[in-house]
Amino acid sequence: MPITNKHIEVLKRVEVPIVVVVSITGLDELGIERTRREILYDNIKKCQDLGIPAIPLIHPYIHGLVDVYKLLEEFKSLGIKYYQIKGFRFDRSMTWLPKEVYEFYKDKEGIEYMPELDLQVEGITRIELRDFYRMYQLPPKIDCQQAAEYVSEVMKRAIITSSATKEEVIEYAIKRRCT
Repeated sequence: MPITNKHIEVLKRVEVPIVVVVSITGLDELGIERTRREILYDNIKKCQDLGIPAIPLIHPYIHGLVDVYKLLEEFKSLGIKYYQIKGFRFDRSMTWLPKEVYEFYKDKEGIEYMPELDLQVEGITRIELRDFYRMYQLPPKIDCQQAAEYVSEVMKRAIITSSATKEEVIEYAIKRRCT
């Protein structure tokens, strides 16, 4: 979704350090993903303009469908220095996949599989999200009740894109802020 002026006003009011993670599939060219990359790249630019660190997350990376090197070059052109990439959780009911892609994943059902790739592209580095976040200062530790209230407020406005459940994401977000 595009970041609107209303979102920007909310982001400006956040008092603790934040990092915006923008999930980019690379599947928009195939008509599989409805959100065009230009919108997502514009979201990153808006964050950069506000001084809010943003990191693109290639997720899911579907081997044989996504041109990951093209995405990395596009990220570089936006001035992005770090990115993250996560695999694809295959399910046999995904008959929409091209035959060669379906065959590649058929023995990997139910697991989030990320093939080993040589993703050496000068000027951009793969980084774990937690390490990227640490680079921009961890949130201060607060008592668990305050953490739960804070996370609850954030989740009212958040869109979660994770292979974890919403409950797991919330639990981890509270836990990492608790004293």
